[in-house]
Amino acid sequence: RDQAEGRVRKLLCQLIGKGGITCTHRLIVRERHRERERERNRKHNMADHLVVRMPQISLFDDDAVAGAFMASTSSTCATPSRPTKAETESARKQEAAERIRESISRGSISKADLARSFPMAYTLHNEPLDFIRTSQAAFWERVSQRLQTLCEEMGVPFSSPRPPADVADKKRFYERVSCEPLSPSIFLYDQKDLFHELSGIQNTNYAFEGVVLHSPEAGAEQSVWAVSAQPWGIVKVALETKTLRQYRELLADFDPTNEQIGIDDVIVGGTCDAFMAQKRAGAEQVLLSHQSARARAYCRTGCTRAQRGDLWHLALFGAGPFGASAGPTEVTSALFSRLQQRVFDQQLLTDLLLVGEVASICNYDDCFFMFPEQLRMCLLVLSRDTDLHRLYPPGFMPPVVQARTVTGETVPFPPSGVTPFRGIGYFAAPLCFVYTDDVKLYSMFRAMYTQYFYNLHTVSSAPQGLLRLCLLFETLLQRHYSPLFQHLQSLGFVPMTVVLPWITHAFAGFLEAEQVLLLWDRIIGFDTLDILPLAALSIFSFRQAALFQASTLVAAQKALSDIKALRIISLLQSCLFVEKDKI
Repeated sequence: RDQAEGRVRKLLCQLIGKGGITCTHRLIVRERHRERERERNRKHNMADHLVVRMPQISLFDDDAVAGAFMASTSSTCATPSRPTKAETESARKQEAAERIRESISRGSISKADLARSFPMAYTLHNEPLDFIRTSQAAFWERVSQRLQTLCEEMGVPFSSPRPPADVADKKRFYERVSCEPLSPSIFLYDQKDLFHELSGIQNTNYAFEGVVLHSPEAGAEQSVWAVSAQPWGIVKVALETKTLRQYRELLADFDPTNEQIGIDDVIVGGTCDAFMAQKRAGAEQVLLSHQSARARAYCRTGCTRAQRGDLWHLALFGAGPFGASAGPTEVTSALFSRLQQRVFDQQLLTDLLLVGEVASICNYDDCFFMFPEQLRMCLLVLSRDTDLHRLYPPGFMPPVVQARTVTGETVPFPPSGVTPFRGIGYFAAPLCFVYTDDVKLYSMFRAMYTQYFYNLHTVSSAPQGLLRLCLLFETLLQRHYSPLFQHLQSLGFVPMTVVLPWITHAFAGFLEAEQVLLLWDRIIGFDTLDILPLAALSIFSFRQAALFQASTLVAAQKALSDIKALRIISLLQSCLFVEKDKI
């Protein structure tokens, strides 16, 4: 074993210079540490032994180096009681190493692209509040460690070439990437992790002691602010939020005097057909004008199904129909083909997570079971799109996990910088009902993600960030539905445990697909994600009678467990304009 290690160190030093000694030393130290752990496990009569799977298998380019290392690993890590598994693992590594050597010899892939070595890192962008930066650093440190652990446990390198048969035969490629849904624990983070981060943020620069709830000297507005400042919810950060009265002014197009798609189109009677004909004619005039502002104004009252795709495109890209004149942020057919080819040529560790996400959505959601191919390609292409960082709003970007190559270069991983999380597929699933063309689908998905949805899994103090959205819901619930909030609190029910998945999914998967699209019409029209916490508040308002009747925690959870049949636009309008006594 010592001879093999010395040979590996020497040849790697010749291959990659000074970095070879350090990298090999890490491998040897890590392997010896695990060997000591296996010895302790044997002493305690444990049934299963750890088998070392080295993620940096792509480091080995020389046949002799790879052979010596494989022999050393198989001889020291094989479990006597299970020789077949060790032999299979060794054969798999040898096959992977041979495939990598062939690709490097052809010159199609460089060593720097293949060998993503440790340590993992992360980058935080432009967060002004120090206590939130501290929380972000701890959260993304855990995410980086999970990615590193996943690489080691699965024995899959961060980046490696696909088998030549898969590259040549696209049908075989799709068959190989199809798999069963993965366990929720295999995702890098999900709603539970975000919940723990939200609830754990503490503002060390702000003290809640001494807040006066009822002061005879304080005015009405000050008393209301004092009540909202109490840390009764999980978000214990004092940020500015609006009242329902202010939202009535900002969302004036929701007024019942304005006809709405999602309300007036479902009224039984002869006026429904005339209303829809009028809306279709208005949409045609907007599309002919080629004005983005008019398209957004039209979306505020809902879009017709046949014209929704073109209206969204005009509102977000400020251009004509698809293919007429591609804007600077629009995805062209040539760009999409290049991204597709990257998917066919290169396999990333995150592909397993994204494929599992698509399988989970299509197998367990009746709305999206017919779109596995579209969703799979859409997410795989997004992970390789290196232009995403240019599309985020100026002055802000979500945190990015980074890896260091053998050349010392720090690169985002995955290349797009979008770390896979549980639920990312729901941002693209409803769009499959709007766009049948893959290029149009991905172009709109990328635009919606970089303008809106990236906020829904990033805890920051940004005006549209997840922290502020959750605080907005809790503040409005405490301020305008305080008896309901106190009743739920007496039952031990935390509303955010139910609301957080609604917001982080943008209600996709919880409401019917058409209701989700109608809600997204308003997000694009009003250009704000505040629609989401307001929609959650309207559901609590609609179900408050059942919630007041609940006498146990389970009964309260059951009252909000199924919202699939709700018509969300009518609930929003009722919450904002009909129940004026709450404002």
